[in-house]
This record gives sequence, C-alpha cells and structure tokens, in this order.
Amino acid sequence: MKRWNLMRAVFVGCVFVLLVSPVGATVLSDVSGLGFDSIVAFGDSLMDNGNLYAMTGGAMPPSPPYWEGRFSNGPVWVEYLADSMGLSGQLYDFAVGGSTTANVLNDQIIPYTTSNPGSVTTLYVLGAANNDFLWLNPADPTGWIAPAVGNISDSISALYADGAKHLLFANVPNYGLVPGVAPELRDAATAMAQAFNGEVENILTQFEAATDMTFYRMDLFGMSTDVIRNPEQYGFINSTDPYLPDAIGNANDYFFFDDVHPTTAVHALMVPEPATLIMLMTGSCFVLRGRKNRQVAMR
Repeated sequence: MKRWNLMRAVFVGCVFVLLVSPVGATVLSDVSGLGFDSIVAFGDSLMDNGNLYAMTGGAMPPSPPYWEGRFSNGPVWVEYLADSMGLSGQLYDFAVGGSTTANVLNDQIIPYTTSNPGSVTTLYVLGAANNDFLWLNPADPTGWIAPAVGNISDSISALYADGAKHLLFANVPNYGLVPGVAPELRDAATAMAQAFNGEVENILTQFEAATDMTFYRMDLFGMSTDVIRNPEQYGFINSTDPYLPDAIGNANDYFFFDDVHPTTAVHALMVPEPATLIMLMTGSCFVLRGRKNRQVAMR
C-alpha cells in the first residue's frame, strides 16, 4: 500500500510528499506546531467542521448518517491537519458547506479580516470553487471559472492586506470522477477542474513573485485522480460508488461517502504524519506511510 504523492513537479527527485514548501523555506523544528500557533480555515463542505450544521439548527447535513455536522462519516482533512501539527485546540474553521468562492470571500474572509488582524504565526487554509462548479449555468458551463478565480485572487489579497504571510491552498478535485456528475459530462467536468486549477496556480505564482507571502499547495486533483483509479493501492475497495444511501459494509472502504463527498478515510489520507510535515515545510522529502499506518476516525 502506498500513500498519495502530492508533490509538484518542480521538486524533481523528491517523491511521496503532500504539502510543498518553496525552496529556501525557514527550517521549522517544532513538531507540535511547525512554527505556527494556529490554523484559520476558509472554504466549503470539504473543510466544514460543523458550521452549517450549527447554522441550520442541526438540519444540514442530517447527522446521522453524517458525523457531527461534517459532510462525511468523521473528521475532515483540516481537522486531521491540525491534529498532525499539534494544533487541534487552535483550529479556527470558518468553512461552511454549500459556499461558493463568492460566499467564502464575502461571508467568511472579509468579516474575519475586518475584526481580526493577520498573524505571521498563523497558517491560513483556503479551498473553494466546488459549489461554483456544482451550480454552474448549463447555458454557459465554463462561465463560472473566471469569476471563481477572481474571487480566489481577491480572497488572497484580503488575507495578505490583513497581515497573513502563510497560506495553504487546496485546489479542486477531478470532477469527472465524482459519482454525482452525469457520465456524459465527465470529460468536460475534468477539463473544467483542470482549467480552474491552472488559472489559480497562475494567481499563486504571481503573488509569490510580487509579495513576501509563502504558499503551500495541496493537489486534490492529482490525489483524487490517482486514488480513485488505483483504490487497492490505498486500501480502498470501492472508489466509484458512494457509500450512501445503501450503507453496505464499512464506509471507510469507500472513497465516496455520498455522491460528491469523500469518506473520513480519504480526508485522513490527505494529511501526512507529524514528522513528515517538518520535512515538507523545510522543502525536504519523505516517504509517506499507507493509510492503515495512520489512525483514522472510523465512524
């Protein structure tokens, strides 16, 4: 069994890593926090740790079968990240299920930056656009991409203007492999995800060149493509059908919990072990261990 290689190609010769830091990054020797004292997250249902559930009085998502307000059967990846960094108690998660990039900008980031000064010791996490895609206009199927990219750019600008210096950005997964996408639309869905990710990468590169902000990347597109196409190598039995509504067997043997959201086993797979995080944040390389060697919240 192997663990997903999320390393970007610019780090030639370094394999099986998840988060990538730029060359010359400061050595971070504190395994409990890697130099950060908090994590602030903005996004949609892939990072929502119960916010929409609280906002709707427990109506959405229905729990059970969803776990404690997560759109999964257990913790989401940003919670596993905070745990790996020893910052579970310093995770401030503002992600809300159903949010578009406009919602993330206007309802999460702008209110946050209005009342909270940025911190050089905070790791900011941003990931959105999944709902921009899901709610696209059939008459203009690619029309969501440019506005979504603009919202991501404005979100980063707002965080940087507030004083943020470290941002982890999660791109969008391979939409063409999601069960909730109609088969006849899957090639187009993959192409749209690639187009959005490419445009956002250009934005990140521009920010890197023009500012002193440090960016870390999480390649959900590459991870989802590889794991869904090679499930056995990652300990999954089914990577094409959702666990719900039939709920047959162990949910964590599936990649998808419902027709668009992954199981908590997939969320856990996204995050490396604590020792590996040090390697990654210093630009080093490390072989990540398989899913069965990491404690997963089995629900």
